[in-house]
Amino acid sequence: MPEKEPLISVTVASYNYEHYISDMLNSIAAQSFRDYELVITDDGSTDNSVAVIEAFIEAHPEMDIRLYKNRHLGLCGNRNAALEHARGRYIMFCDADDYIEPDALMLLAEKALLSDPDRVVSYVRDVDRSGKELQIEEQWGSIKSRWMVNLHHGSLYKRSLFIDHNIRFVEAAGGDDFMISTIYNSFAKTAEFVEKPLYNWVVHEDSASGAKKEITSYTGLNMITCIVEPMKEVKERLQGRAEDYALFVYQMIRYYYFCIFHCYRYVKIRQTFEDYDKMRACIREIEPDYLKNRWITLKEPSPARLYAKRIIFFSAFLEKLHLMKPALLFYHLLSGFHYFNT
Repeated sequence: MPEKEPLISVTVASYNYEHYISDMLNSIAAQSFRDYELVITDDGSTDNSVAVIEAFIEAHPEMDIRLYKNRHLGLCGNRNAALEHARGRYIMFCDADDYIEPDALMLLAEKALLSDPDRVVSYVRDVDRSGKELQIEEQWGSIKSRWMVNLHHGSLYKRSLFIDHNIRFVEAAGGDDFMISTIYNSFAKTAEFVEKPLYNWVVHEDSASGAKKEITSYTGLNMITCIVEPMKEVKERLQGRAEDYALFVYQMIRYYYFCIFHCYRYVKIRQTFEDYDKMRACIREIEPDYLKNRWITLKEPSPARLYAKRIIFFSAFLEKLHLMKPALLFYHLLSGFHYFNT
């Protein structure tokens, strides 16, 4: 008889994280919910990551764990390998250098079993290496919308949608989270929400997501340039779905302002100004009338959390008055003293 498929496939993409991956693996082993498999894909690590993983597997014979050793496929290729090997009804993508809360799978599973939604999402907590909380990303507002959840972290995705619509991660210069969630959301119809931080996103100098002190693929212009053509395809797919389209544009605006602000904290201000002009051209290529989006407001109810809603509103206001560059100069100075994430 074929093995019963688990409810959840927890996948961990690993590459040279020997000093971090134990925290993620131990947090998965500590879950109170047990109807899951653990799929680990190592992307040709050159450090001792594989030895750490194999020692963990040997120490936990009671767990359903499979390790796949890939040649160096890149982060997105490594995630796609995990997707190909997963067997669960739902799939959860985890990064090797993060960790999840002990009740994460239980709370996500409860929502999944409640109504069989296409996606289950939770809050994400940004922490430093010592575990100090930097921010809780309450990704949606009083209107619970899957469109506001641009991270794959802390989410359950229905695996069948990936298969039926041939959805795959693509190298997106740092925007792969936004890309996969947006494309997936354009096919998904239902979602459930857990209003609690279940995923801990560790911000450190080695993390792919951490802001760098030089121009890298995670600098905003590179992150937004690569999404232009895929977002045009999503735009076409949403024609005739007015509510979804308005929310799609609004979350794209939030991503745009994220690329402008969060990703330029350590970049020279002249470079910031130059890239800002190019980024604005990108967003206008996707949606020329983005500043007229009906969700750009301070009124309630809103699909965005208060913090993000204010940033979006005032940023759009500054753009209308052609005052974004002076604001960027002020932000450039302020961000040296305080951690921000839109």
